[in-house]
Order: sequence, then structure tokens, then C-alpha cells
Amino acid sequence: MKNSKKTKNKKGTIKNDNYTSEDHSYKSVSVIYTLATDEYKTEIGRTSILDGKIGIMLPISATYFFLLIGTDKIIDSVKKLYLTPFSFDMNFVREIVSVMCLVLALISMLLFAVAIATRRYDVVDTSEFNSLDYFCKDEAEFKAVFITVLLNAADNNKKVNDKRARKHFVGVIMVLLSLLLYFTAILLQ
Repeated sequence: MKNSKKTKNKKGTIKNDNYTSEDHSYKSVSVIYTLATDEYKTEIGRTSILDGKIGIMLPISATYFFLLIGTDKIIDSVKKLYLTPFSFDMNFVREIVSVMCLVLALISMLLFAVAIATRRYDVVDTSEFNSLDYFCKDEAEFKAVFITVLLNAADNNKKVNDKRARKHFVGVIMVLLSLLLYFTAILLQ
């Protein structure tokens, strides 16, 4: 393997072994293009998976929340906490646990609703490549330009998917905590 030596020629372009900035051979563009398209497709696939998970959890948490509201014991707990003077006893603890159960169920439902409504994904707009400038480029040169577009879109989509995944995770934890509190309230009676 040659030692990599950088020199400037008379035109001011940097030469590094066999490559200069005027050389358009793009030797590694095929590998990078494959990596960029795979990354973009991975994030699009992740979007579908998250949509499926959140689409399942949202109606479950909403049903659970509305069933809790329909439970007379939960509504009575809210009324008792609001109407009775403060006294720290077992009834008070049961009422607090019941109200927290309802609040956590509401928070989980809202988190899932916000996560499913998020639509800030970048999609590659191929219409911008419908110009003579791009038609004149050779395949490697075009791929080099397209790689940047793909990687920018994949990076943005990854950030959006990461936020949605966190909301989904926290929503699931909230539902589980709410169920735990619900069973705790039942045991306290």
C-alpha cells in the first residue's frame, strides 16, 4: 500500500495519491450509496413498525382510560378527594392511588396520541432531479449527489423515530404503572 501523501499541483487542487479534487472517478460511491439507501430504508421500516406498535397501544390505553372513568369507584375517589377535608388514613391513600391510576392512564393515552400524530418525516423528492443538469451526470456522479439527499433524510427520520419510540416506551410504562396502581387500589379496599 502506498503512503498517502497530499500535495498541491499548479492549479491549486489537492492531490492524494491517485485522486485529485478534479478527478471524478468516485471509487467508493457504490459502497456509500448502498449504505445510504440501506439506512434510509431502515428508518422507513422503523416508521412502519412504530406506527403498528403505537396503533395497537393507543386504542388499548384509550379503552382502559374510559373504562376507568366508567368505574364508579374511581369517580367516587375523585369526588371524595375533592370534597372531604384532608385526613391521612387508609381511605385517603386508596383515594390517591385511584386518582393517580386515572391520571397515568390519561397521560399514556395522550403520549400515544401525540406519537401517532407525528408526521415530520423527510421523503426524497425525486422531482428535484428532473433536470438536464442531473441527466448529464454519469451514474457515479449522480449517486454522489443523491447520497447526501438520502443521508440527510435518513438522519432526520432517525431523530423523529427516536422521539416517537421514547413516547411509546414512556406510554407503555405509564399504562403498566396505572394497572399496578389499579390493582393496588383494589387490594386496599
